[in-house]
Amino acid sequence: MKKYIVLIISILFFSVNFSVSQDIHFSQFYAAPLTLNPAETGNFDSDWRISNIYRNQWRAIAGIPFRTISVGFDKNQKIAGEDFAWGVYVLNDQSGPATLVANKLYASLSYFKVFNGHKLRFGLQPGFSLKSINSSKLTFPSQYDRDLGDFNTGWYNNEPNLGESMNYFDLNVGVIWSKKFGKIEPVAGVSVFHVNYPKEGFYSDNDHLALRKVIHVSTKYNIGTSYYLEPRMLLMTQRASNEFVLGSNFGYKFQKNALKAKSVFAGPFFRSGYARNFDALYFILGMNFKTFDVGFSYDVNVSGLKTATNKKGAFEISFIYKAATSILNQYDIPCDRF
Repeated sequence: MKKYIVLIISILFFSVNFSVSQDIHFSQFYAAPLTLNPAETGNFDSDWRISNIYRNQWRAIAGIPFRTISVGFDKNQKIAGEDFAWGVYVLNDQSGPATLVANKLYASLSYFKVFNGHKLRFGLQPGFSLKSINSSKLTFPSQYDRDLGDFNTGWYNNEPNLGESMNYFDLNVGVIWSKKFGKIEPVAGVSVFHVNYPKEGFYSDNDHLALRKVIHVSTKYNIGTSYYLEPRMLLMTQRASNEFVLGSNFGYKFQKNALKAKSVFAGPFFRSGYARNFDALYFILGMNFKTFDVGFSYDVNVSGLKTATNKKGAFEISFIYKAATSILNQYDIPCDRF
């Protein structure tokens, strides 16, 4: 069984890609589970879950910020005695003053199995993406007016093949492994997005969306009965672009209280990009209630853009609601004592 697991992970991560298009990302990547890994579908201790995250970035540069919002729903489902899960998520992304807008809709499916204490979840995620751009807000070399010393958007741009919208079918896959070792249970996942190499371009050229390959690792370690550490790592590559995130939340568990708050957490993370260049240092603050989690993060830009941004990066707000579970983990059978 182990050799098949290694083979699956190797195929997922080392597949060849051939394009330059790039995807969105979140600082609180774990708070948008269906965008992180299709195998995250149903990967929680409850019946169903709603996840929502909002990101706002680069207002200091563009004036009009880059905004991304994702909303997901997933549910655990027993079918013929086997553990499945299904879900759906939508994503809207708006990039800058040219009004490049992406709308995505995905269905998400997963299958869960335990082998000798190894917990495995396999995920599949088909979906559609629709992108549009307002070309009237773009300028091209042919529109440069030498007399004016600036671009004249009233001139014809000489770009007859430039479309203002496109759509394509997309397919993502992933796997998650976990196993309990004493007090900790490490969780590791591998996912690959755009495995069908969808064509993506506003020109008629044969441009394809590159594979996005993701590795994520996390665990939770209890320090006594009141404190815990929750370190996380993310490695994401898409052709020449890559992203590495490392950090940890430090949490405090509450005793019973009127707000039904379970814990509060905070922690620093750093993100680096291509050629080990540091991109951002960000901080996360959040709280776990009985049935939902909230989180806030703020990026401090430390890359070469910090002069233009005045070190202002992005902020995110996340919200996750999980219904109370109705799945029995233990059965008590009454019987007479003799």
